[in-house]
Amino acid sequence: MATTQVDKAGLQSDHQGVILHLRSPSNPIRLHKEKRVFPVPNYARARADDTVLGELKALSDRLESGFTTALQAAKLWDQTKRRVAVGLLNAVRAAKKSKKKTYRKKIKRMYRRLDRTKELARAASQQANQDLQQRCHAKLVRLTQRIATTKREWIRAKSQRLFRSHTWREGKTTKTFFKRISCMFGDNIIPALRHHSGIAVTDPEAKADTLADAWSPIMRGVPASSSAVERVTRWMEQDTGDDTAMLADAGMITETAVRMALRECKMDKACGPDKLGNDWYRAYEDALVPILTRLYKLWYTEQVFPDSFLEANIFCLKKSGDGGDPLNYRPLALLNTDYKILTRLLTTQVRTTLARRISIFQQGFVPGRQIHATIDYFAAAQRMALCSDDARDALALLLDFAKAYDSLDRQFLYAVLRRHGYPRHFVQVIEKLHTGTNVRFLANGTRSRTVMVTRGIRQGCPLAPLLFILALEPLYRRLEKGAVHQGITLKTCTATAALRVAGYADDTAIYLRSPAELEVALATITDFGAASGLHLNCSKTVAIALYTDGLRSSTLWTGPVRLLPRDE
Repeated sequence: MATTQVDKAGLQSDHQGVILHLRSPSNPIRLHKEKRVFPVPNYARARADDTVLGELKALSDRLESGFTTALQAAKLWDQTKRRVAVGLLNAVRAAKKSKKKTYRKKIKRMYRRLDRTKELARAASQQANQDLQQRCHAKLVRLTQRIATTKREWIRAKSQRLFRSHTWREGKTTKTFFKRISCMFGDNIIPALRHHSGIAVTDPEAKADTLADAWSPIMRGVPASSSAVERVTRWMEQDTGDDTAMLADAGMITETAVRMALRECKMDKACGPDKLGNDWYRAYEDALVPILTRLYKLWYTEQVFPDSFLEANIFCLKKSGDGGDPLNYRPLALLNTDYKILTRLLTTQVRTTLARRISIFQQGFVPGRQIHATIDYFAAAQRMALCSDDARDALALLLDFAKAYDSLDRQFLYAVLRRHGYPRHFVQVIEKLHTGTNVRFLANGTRSRTVMVTRGIRQGCPLAPLLFILALEPLYRRLEKGAVHQGITLKTCTATAALRVAGYADDTAIYLRSPAELEVALATITDFGAASGLHLNCSKTVAIALYTDGLRSSTLWTGPVRLLPRDE
């Protein structure tokens, strides 16, 4: 415990509020908080509006004048964002200086008066003017008391604000209160990390670089061979792509579509590297929508995008387990909002094409499908294991892909998209949005060095979940055909169906009729991993016996993955 602070209540009470300030004596954690660009305080709103609207008007005029290529427009947009961010900070600073009744200015004025009175008292003492000395002394006492009173009032008000911000009150929702008291997603303070050399890292800047060092090999892995990619993508039949024509050009990008995508960006979310978050785009929506529509159309047509689209800060969310392991964190990409608006618009169009491309056993992110169906498949498989002798030793193999989003091979992704029948122009746009991406890891507010990323999709991108299930589809197609394993036969009074694989996004279960099918199923997954970059994490991949009492006593389990005991 570093110190305590007691709140002196204004009303009589039988208890006092106490704040405990805690830190580890052996590992003090220092936090760095960057200046927030937006929203601005109320006293600076007028100056901020003038700054932002002026910059957007200048950009609009420049675009209207013509003779602007897609590359020039991209650079111009990035320059405008930088000027807006700097202008907003300057507007707040200027507005703060113009305020006259702030605490600091009051204190400065009183200290200046105190200094002048002291000089006058010294002059009166030299002149032996008793009357003036008495008046100066009385004024010094009053000023000293006023300064002390002002300081006490400010400290008391600050203490009350601090206590009030951490307690529930009428008009403050329980959601806000939970965010205050919950440590689950609070500051996500990262403790000491272990470097790959075994040394404990406690310096804030070194922590961020330690995360970057640990994740770089995953994000910059060796690409899959073209022969492996070709072999696995042929597990799917070539789709004609009749329903994807709207993605072939920029006709889908309209002011209405851009406005809808912008409004889907939730408020009070973390911003990307440009520091202009969703709140800024929502506040200046009317001025931004025409500009963004024009820019998106130009960039999508020419397949040229701003450099800021490729940047991201990585916020590492701790998983359960060892907090000192840099890889035991979930890397979430904090992307710029202008990028997310465009990809959200594309997501709306791609989502309509999923139902005919994605297996009926994949329930994740497909409109009209729910996770309950995956649970129902598992329950049905358990029922068949209980009532059918053929399925007495049936198993569910629960797959865990190691760093799934971050290890997906990009060339494999593009090949699968082409196999799904998506237009060549759309696939090239996806490739441009993933070529040259770079990230910086955040650790307690400090940013790491820049890491170039050559594989994986970006957790935090609206389009990423859809791209992932499209890339996973060749595995589903291969397993569903029945050439790999028989699976479990589900029977009702009127119908019969084979259950071989089911899942929700990257959580996939393969259903085996017996342990004898395990080897060939794992071989198929290995082939898929060689092409896609999605390799099994054998320490987390488990098999579950579907029969209540487990496998027959005569059945010998020799698989490379763990068979989950009945009590787990």
